[in-house]
Amino acid sequence: MASLGLGNYMSEFVDSTGVLSGFGVATQEKFGYLANRIRGRFNWQISKHFNTEIGNHTNFWGNGYRSMVLGENTTPYPYLKLTTKVWKIKYTNLFMQLRDLQPNVSWKDSRQKYVALHAIDFKVNERFSFTVFESVVWQSSDTLSNRNFDINYLNPVIFYRPVEFSQGSADNVLLGIAARLSLDKNFMCYGQLFLDEFLLSEVKKREGWWANKVGIQIGVQAANLLPGFWAYSEFNSARPFTYTHGSVLQNYGHRNQSLAHPLGTNFYEWSSGAQLERNNWTFTGRFNWALYGRDLNGDNYGGDIFRSYRAAF
Repeated sequence: MASLGLGNYMSEFVDSTGVLSGFGVATQEKFGYLANRIRGRFNWQISKHFNTEIGNHTNFWGNGYRSMVLGENTTPYPYLKLTTKVWKIKYTNLFMQLRDLQPNVSWKDSRQKYVALHAIDFKVNERFSFTVFESVVWQSSDTLSNRNFDINYLNPVIFYRPVEFSQGSADNVLLGIAARLSLDKNFMCYGQLFLDEFLLSEVKKREGWWANKVGIQIGVQAANLLPGFWAYSEFNSARPFTYTHGSVLQNYGHRNQSLAHPLGTNFYEWSSGAQLERNNWTFTGRFNWALYGRDLNGDNYGGDIFRSYRAAF
């Protein structure tokens, strides 16, 4: 639990979203904001090839400072993670239970939703590896049914899009790829491409079709340029409406916070940082620059992942 006095920019964030980043629902007290966070996890190495983990925590997927797939800026959530390592392949299944917190709705009345995410990481050699991932977001209930956790998504080896179509559902399915290249033992390049919706034919038209919802990351890291010195620089971007869905309950977020990048959607960001360790001292510096768009005068321009894209423009 934390009681914090915040700067103006953080106070504005809490007042507009009702949550404190990384914690959860925040209430204003006399000297600041009160929020709580309960975290914990249990990990079991079943065998040489199989590992399982259960907890109430966050998860981070990627090689950079940010992630366009899954970051750690949300409040903790219950999850189950299964990891299988065979040969050069690492296969991960992650199942999460989330909450959708709508405006003017008590956190006790927030509605449940679920995410099933899996990723296949293939280590080509000591220098290069790539990952293919897919996730699906679905609400626990709607006006037609009460689904809760859909057992069809428990199958650990299938892609979710065929299951979604076979169930006749309109769940939010997202795809992506990531890659990492080590030029030598001290220098690495990495990137992620996140596809919410994408039509190559619309890209070729160059008309800026709104539903080409894409997130991208490109970055570099360098270590030991000097003894104890480490640095990185990366670029992140998401087109408008990325991570949104026609049903607001099926956005890619949890308790008014994005599951991926903290800026949510419709942004460009450049982030760089460095760290130096010398004689029990650690010096760290970071620079972030961002250009982002938000909705104006009640109109939906794709700047808020917690609004339905059906109400756009």
